[in-house]
Amino acid sequence: MRRGEGLGERGAEPPRGARHEGEGSVVGHGPLFPRRGAAGKPGEGALPPLGLRPIHPRDISPKKKGPGPGVCAGDAAGGAPARQKGVFFRGRIVDFARDPRFRGDCTVTLAQAALGQRSLTTQALLVLTGSAALGLLSQVEVPMLPVPMSLQTLGVTLIGLTLGARLAALTVLAYLAQGAAGLPVFSGGDAGAHHLVGPTAGFLWGFVAMAWATGWLVERGLDRGFLRLFAAAAVPAALLYVPGVAWLTLFVGMDLSTAIAAGAAPFLLGDAIKCAIAAVTVSGGWKALGARRR
Repeated sequence: MRRGEGLGERGAEPPRGARHEGEGSVVGHGPLFPRRGAAGKPGEGALPPLGLRPIHPRDISPKKKGPGPGVCAGDAAGGAPARQKGVFFRGRIVDFARDPRFRGDCTVTLAQAALGQRSLTTQALLVLTGSAALGLLSQVEVPMLPVPMSLQTLGVTLIGLTLGARLAALTVLAYLAQGAAGLPVFSGGDAGAHHLVGPTAGFLWGFVAMAWATGWLVERGLDRGFLRLFAAAAVPAALLYVPGVAWLTLFVGMDLSTAIAAGAAPFLLGDAIKCAIAAVTVSGGWKALGARRR
């Protein structure tokens, strides 16, 4: 077959890897292209005339209605996955289901599953509500040995487990801004910008990274079940001691052993208990959400 035969008026060459089957037909590269029959009419299941623009993911995704709770953003309304294998996209064949650059658009956090597609106003309300709840939990101390257990880090963990990485980090930043502005939201009812450069500043700024990391782990699959949620809570809670202890040694002047004894060791047991509480709470939230929708 000579170049240009059966390819339409433009005479464009087929995509790399396609093959010809008889006069005016091209086979290959996925179910999005209608098949050309003997009469040259599009049929079901193969390629359109060549020379058309490459297919973009938004061409096969719903454009107006957002996905329902717990549904991937690229899923079609009829239940069939919108991501297709072998689509000719930007000059090459792309498998959207496997290419890592097209992952990460599934709603997996509890807040997003409960509220569905969130507007900017809804997200702002979640940030304000979460920062207010964190301020209230920071005032609660439970008697425990060797030191009383504050529920401040429990609030940070719950925010990360329910809101996801970016929204959780924004919530904790709002909490720090509220405390710096004079609202009594820090532990013990304290307030003031001097806390952000004081002895506990490493922990306060570490809360932002802790919330983000917890949400990041949830968005990567540690979002259901007690053990997964506990892991998503425990790993960032343990890493919180890195900036906390480092701040005590570098800016307060403690040696490393003293900083660990004062800023880490007394709180390990309490943090493990709070991670378990957070995992049970969020796991119960998922079960309640599922029961409500049955």
